Amino acid sequence: RARCGAPTGVHTSGVSTRRSTAIWWAAGFAIWTGLALLSALQMVIGLTHRGRPVDVSQIVTTSLADWYACGVFIPLLVVITRRWPLDRRHLGTRVPLHALVLIGSTLGKLAIDIPLQDVIGRGGELTLADRIAMGGIMEMIAFACVAAALHAMEFYRRYRERETHALHL
Repeated sequence: RARCGAPTGVHTSGVSTRRSTAIWWAAGFAIWTGLALLSALQMVIGLTHRGRPVDVSQIVTTSLADWYACGVFIPLLVVITRRWPLDRRHLGTRVPLHALVLIGSTLGKLAIDIPLQDVIGRGGELTLADRIAMGGIMEMIAFACVAAALHAMEFYRRYRERETHALHL
């Protein structure tokens, strides 16, 4: 069985594979944090443009909390994508599986939001049903976009693996 990211039939050391995996996860975390900060910047720009008061620390905290709550589910999407990629032979079983994972991730993220918003001082009277009604579709779209990007990376990884294997024949 090939190691994560290693072409089939090509020997890699466990240490270099673990280091490579750690680098990918660190890069993903940095990119995710960057997206959260860009989202916060957009809010600051929007509020400033409308002449509204801006509490940068509160905006950054809220944005990081929101993006990290979403990020909790990214490893699950990575595992699902790697273990059960979408392909023509298995569409009938894998599309429903992926759809259920996206729905579950969306509901999980919205459920995490309730106590998380209380902790950072932005809690309110919103229930899970309120959060689903107000943001469920947008959260689902966000998870679907991440899943699509992960599938693109997985298809490319498999393509490279096949090309490398063919080159060694």
